[in-house]
Amino acid sequence: MRVISPHCEIKKEIYNKVIYQNWPRDVFREMTDLDSIKKFYNDCYDTLKLELEIELNKFHPTAWIREAYIQLELWTVIHYNDPIENVVGDKKFAPIGRYGWRFIIDICLEKLEDNAIYGQDRPPIESVNVVFTILLAMGQCSEYSNYLHFLKSRITSIRIVFSPDLLIKSPEFDSILNKLFDDITKSILSNTDWDKYARFAPNNEILTSMVDSFLLKNFSISIEEIQNIVIAISNKISNNIQASVIIQPLDDFIRLVSDVSNVTIDKIESLIEISFLNIKNENHTNRDFLRKNQQVRMLYNAGVIVDLESNFETIYDCRNAQKEFVTSSKKHVIISARMYAEWLDIFVIKIVLGQRSDLKTKMQLAQDIIDIEAFYRIKVFEKEVSNMLLGYDFHCLNVSKFDGRDINCGEIDILAYKPETNEMFVVECKAYAPIVDARGLAQVWKDHYQQKRYHNKFMRKIEWVENNRNIVKEIFINVCDVSNDYKVDPFFITASNSALEFIENQYNIMTFYEFDNFLKYGKQ
Repeated sequence: MRVISPHCEIKKEIYNKVIYQNWPRDVFREMTDLDSIKKFYNDCYDTLKLELEIELNKFHPTAWIREAYIQLELWTVIHYNDPIENVVGDKKFAPIGRYGWRFIIDICLEKLEDNAIYGQDRPPIESVNVVFTILLAMGQCSEYSNYLHFLKSRITSIRIVFSPDLLIKSPEFDSILNKLFDDITKSILSNTDWDKYARFAPNNEILTSMVDSFLLKNFSISIEEIQNIVIAISNKISNNIQASVIIQPLDDFIRLVSDVSNVTIDKIESLIEISFLNIKNENHTNRDFLRKNQQVRMLYNAGVIVDLESNFETIYDCRNAQKEFVTSSKKHVIISARMYAEWLDIFVIKIVLGQRSDLKTKMQLAQDIIDIEAFYRIKVFEKEVSNMLLGYDFHCLNVSKFDGRDINCGEIDILAYKPETNEMFVVECKAYAPIVDARGLAQVWKDHYQQKRYHNKFMRKIEWVENNRNIVKEIFINVCDVSNDYKVDPFFITASNSALEFIENQYNIMTFYEFDNFLKYGKQ
């Protein structure tokens, strides 16, 4: 059996050239100045972006989109440890492989709009390796620059040394900061065991049912019908043509999927509206590799719709490129069957977490999405954290009023008391969406301490519980007896890692599953 691998040979000569161009002329071997190092990474990023543009312009945008889907499919197999024995590759490259090639798809769709003249050939392996090399370094430069930006107040020593590996190797820190950097990186890469904590999952049965109602109301299609479509594409259409990446005229694709799945054409068209990337779509905005929401947002689309009236050989094989059913079509579909199977789960989760900002711009959809998000935050996440405490013999209350009047510190999500140990837990629940990169992490930190002031608000609640013991005792009077000398323990509980736990020492910050371990074993 022939072994298949994504094209990921690193071209170090590209790194040598970029490093040489941007290394300060007055610096011989190493840099230790933080601002200079950050500038170096930013300058390298800009140079790499220009190199990427040059390489992409050598070939037709649709040829790159076709190749990107092939590479994306392979990296997804590797990312999920899919048991396909003939696909091999280094899993550490899978995140940039999946994100980077989605980025290529997006910007090449934009290139189709500028009417420039491009080469008509498909990119050879060498060019694909060059693009991957550039994407890897761009991702690293972006991450290092962002880390240095929001960790700058903690950096006491830093060093980078001139070498070909400089763009894919972390800066050197002192031992304390090295540990912090490693801890933050591990927290971003950690995954939740949703099998163990299914009741907390943003795609549990209740929430999936709510998204199902949302789809039926606004797009006239159910999750069951979408599943039938996904099965039709993955198990029937893809298998029949023996290809995991499907390329077809749009109208033919819709008719074929309808015939195979027994879902009506109008419903399939409605699904395509929310699951395919189309540059003509009113929600389309230009992409930016550095923006924190891009890595997540690119998962919103299972396939692309390409506007193409010529150069059909860039995506179709020679036999089909000249056929009338192809040449008479102005819109064409490129889709990975595996991407569509992944898309549905991602769609449910992103609706529940309120991350579909593109859909929330539509007034008729916005309130429905906000209602689902609020249900998850309060009725699921906050409730399940409370249930977790109840399981460890705590008495739990949500506290917002006393004697019919609002308490002056704001609502306390959970006030939990355990008589046996005389512990009073002040618990704030924040159902963060998963953080995928350094910039996303920086935004969470900014929200916590500056923009949304979660830190200051929580400190007020802790102080209120410390200073109003008689009121707290009165609030619990119908639940249990509370001693005036209770010990206050504050906990800020999140749905996903925020790395805040490594920098905040006035209260405990942990995920709900770390909190479970703490309650069970006394440690995270």
